[in-house]
Amino acid sequence: MFPSFILLALSLTSGNCVLTEGVGADFGRVGVTRQEKAGLPPHGVRLEYKDHTLAQIFVYEGNCQTSRGVRVGDSQSKVQKLYGNGKKTTVEIKKGEGDSLGKLGDFVLEYPGVAFVISKGRVAALFITANAAEGVESRH
Repeated sequence: MFPSFILLALSLTSGNCVLTEGVGADFGRVGVTRQEKAGLPPHGVRLEYKDHTLAQIFVYEGNCQTSRGVRVGDSQSKVQKLYGNGKKTTVEIKKGEGDSLGKLGDFVLEYPGVAFVISKGRVAALFITANAAEGVESRH
């Protein structure tokens, strides 16, 4: 396994968007304040702050991938092959409260520093967090 600082350097030099689980990427690191961020996120990525500190990186489309090579659109089987079974939780669906995170039947696979929203057997979104259990609202 490469140290996270090497993976962050690779994402800067190769032009690819690589997200390191529990850490972030060249454009933002989880746990760092807004003033310390390095750049703007690419298309399909949203930085979510809590008290001016980056709490999570939300990826909903585009070419960003985790350090193990999973991106939006990949299969659930690829996630489980690369990460293991993970902790499976259901998506909290909120009617009438802004953006919906998922649909009936969707679920979340949680791992240390990353969580994947699975819809119809595919990755619909992913979250990079300091602690995956804090990254998405879920029911156990």
